[in-house]
Amino acid sequence: MEEVRPPREARQPSWKPRGKSQAHVSTGPSRSTPNLQRPSNPRQPYNADHHRPSGEWNRGKQITSFLRNAGDEGGHHGMMEVVTSHLSELNSVHCTMVLNRLSKTPPSERDTVLQSSGFGTLMERVEQVMEQFSNRDIAQAAISLARFRDPRRMGQWQGLIRALQDKAKMSLTEMTTKELAMIVNAFANLPEPPGTAYWDAFSQVFLKKASDFDKQGLSMVINGMSKILYRPPPEVLHAVEALTLDLMETCNTQELANILNGFGKLDHVPSPDYLARFELLSQPKLPQFQPQELSMTFNAMSRIGYRPSDSYLQAFEAACIQALPQFKTQESAMTINAFTKMADFVPSPAFFAEVERCVIQKAGQHRAQEVANTIHGLGRLGYDPSPRFVEAFAEHGKVLMDKMKTQELGNLINGLSKMTYRPAPAFFLRFMDVSQPKLRYFTTQELSNVVNGLMRLGCKPDEEYLRATVQMAARHLSEYKEQELACLFHAYGRMLFFPGTGFMEAYEMEFGRRVASGVNSQALAMTLNAFNRLNWKPSPRLLLEMEKSLERATCEGLIFGAELAQAVNGLANLNHTPGRSFLAAFKNVILEQKNYVDLSTIAVILWSLSALDPARMKGFYTEMVEVACRRLEGEQPDILPTSFSGERSSMYYSSFNEVVPTIGGESLEPPMVMCVRQLLQTCRYLTMLANPIDPALFQRFSSLLEKKWAEIQREKYEVHTSYFHRDVLAVVTKSLGLRCDIEVEDEAYTLDMVIYPTDGGLPVVVEADGPHHFFRNQPDEAMGFTVFKHRLLEGRSDRWRAVVSVSQAEWQRAKESDSQRGRTALLIGKLRGAGLDLEEVTEAVVDPPT
Repeated sequence: MEEVRPPREARQPSWKPRGKSQAHVSTGPSRSTPNLQRPSNPRQPYNADHHRPSGEWNRGKQITSFLRNAGDEGGHHGMMEVVTSHLSELNSVHCTMVLNRLSKTPPSERDTVLQSSGFGTLMERVEQVMEQFSNRDIAQAAISLARFRDPRRMGQWQGLIRALQDKAKMSLTEMTTKELAMIVNAFANLPEPPGTAYWDAFSQVFLKKASDFDKQGLSMVINGMSKILYRPPPEVLHAVEALTLDLMETCNTQELANILNGFGKLDHVPSPDYLARFELLSQPKLPQFQPQELSMTFNAMSRIGYRPSDSYLQAFEAACIQALPQFKTQESAMTINAFTKMADFVPSPAFFAEVERCVIQKAGQHRAQEVANTIHGLGRLGYDPSPRFVEAFAEHGKVLMDKMKTQELGNLINGLSKMTYRPAPAFFLRFMDVSQPKLRYFTTQELSNVVNGLMRLGCKPDEEYLRATVQMAARHLSEYKEQELACLFHAYGRMLFFPGTGFMEAYEMEFGRRVASGVNSQALAMTLNAFNRLNWKPSPRLLLEMEKSLERATCEGLIFGAELAQAVNGLANLNHTPGRSFLAAFKNVILEQKNYVDLSTIAVILWSLSALDPARMKGFYTEMVEVACRRLEGEQPDILPTSFSGERSSMYYSSFNEVVPTIGGESLEPPMVMCVRQLLQTCRYLTMLANPIDPALFQRFSSLLEKKWAEIQREKYEVHTSYFHRDVLAVVTKSLGLRCDIEVEDEAYTLDMVIYPTDGGLPVVVEADGPHHFFRNQPDEAMGFTVFKHRLLEGRSDRWRAVVSVSQAEWQRAKESDSQRGRTALLIGKLRGAGLDLEEVTEAVVDPPT
């Protein structure tokens, strides 16, 4: 029995068909172009109301049938053959039908369609019959053109698109709500959407028909407007909000996502009742949300500053974990960044594990913005991904870096700086090559993020790069937020990069103005730390103002132990002794937080107070030494680089793990060595006081430090000897003929030189103090850490005969007056003043050190 082929399903258009319904058309001719005979009666002009003579009407139906069949059997090739053969007979219905079919061509074949001569011919015909377009034709043509989504190819048809937009504008009042919704959504996806005049006209029509829109139409309208960033009049947004509030219960997931996403992009914050209802109705549907809908909804919440309940966030997180394998790269980046704006909520380890697993599989598919946003978001959330993850993104980011905008460059470095693993040197070299020409376009926040991020990553750019950042910062100092300003200045300090006297004076003036009006405690601590590292002494007035601000923050509980420790350390090194009220407030805060600060912070606190030499604080020393002893007795004492901003030990290293020469109580040594040295110096200071703490506690403290120091001494680390030190040593040994050792370890300190007299008496310590021991703007005043060192050494009269200080400035002056004799005479005078008997002086010529 012959098989009966079922008829093709009738197409059900989403709008009301024009004229009488068309009967089912049979399969018709094959793909080959049919040889149709023109009807005997002449063709009548096109009638917009479709009241055609029967011959033309039948002819139009025949072409429609052939177009459909050719498209079904031969795809776009077959359809284009019919278009070419019967071009002059195509009416508006045929044109829109062909455009609709071609716009659904698979992406792999779309370029072929757009480049074909037949497509160009079709577009010319569309332009010829556009005057005949009905409202439905306008909407259908706009949707089809929007689907191509290729600005490069569609640009050549921009005239046609503008004509279509003009015709739509004239027909707005006659369109149905469905056609209006289709139009706004289609035009929003075109390469060049209509101008403001069109959207203003659309808004007026919308307000008149708003109550007739259904939920789908409302979601399409608000989503379409958001895509072109057109800000409609407030009454339009309020109308959409009021109407969707009533219809929300019946909305599907796509409509819910589109509505909130539209509000988010248009910066419209719905009422609390609206958001609460949205949360209530959308939470049960979260498992049914598509990946794009999840990312759109969450991103919209973050944009409008809405923080849903913890239960909603947990449900959203669970839905994301299930959907992450299907997330596109843009969707995952948006979702990660949205989480950063949900206060006090951090996703679970399971979420991060799934993010890393899914995202790393697509690492090579990310666009420039997505690479930067993914790294930035994970960094802000405090997630520390695996080295494999960071390396994969760093390698891909290196390739895309020249496509990144300034904000994305800042985000990339800022995110990486919060992760443990650091990319290879080539990444940083590439970053500096790409970002340096763009520095002039960086905002204040972006420039601060880049300089601070490079510092945190342990990368010190070259002099030219840093000078360029200084030039940009100097032009806009008054525009910086206080945190941006402090972070930038702090980064220069950490890198030991002096930005120039002009910048320092301008910064001091600008920061002084900020302090007078109120500055947060972290900015104060960072600025004090930077002044210290850059050897710059602020004016007494500014120091006093900063002290008062710190005292207020301390009394109000706005500053934490590590920040306060750094601030006091800065005051100590700047030779500024705070008043009694400040020290009392400092003492109270530190004692409250003593069990929550790391050993390095305890070391800084004790060292700073010792350097300041305040009134006796016996009780304070007793409690802090007790805490230090408990930490030292642990198997793994909590020894970290002192930090108030989450910095890691890499902060002590410069370009690609090279040691940064640090100052201000710190040395070239690793953090462990520096920490124990500071505690040893505190212990030495305590011996100079009369019974500062219980003798048994002091003995315990001293023994623990000796044991820890012995462990450290077994680990060798490089000691750097400067040219200046070697120059002084050459004169001491060759000109004066004295026995001298250099870089002598003396527990608490490394001594520059120790001279052993021929008479067998106590040795003399010679401290060759380079420029970093003195203030740049007050070169005759030694910094606090140098003053404290000399005071401790001079207090050991049982061990040293005297302490002699030779500054590089006076050494240079002696060399300029008489290179050989000048230097020798300077040393003879200082050593004789220290009580050293120098009867015979060798007149050997001293060659400059190598």
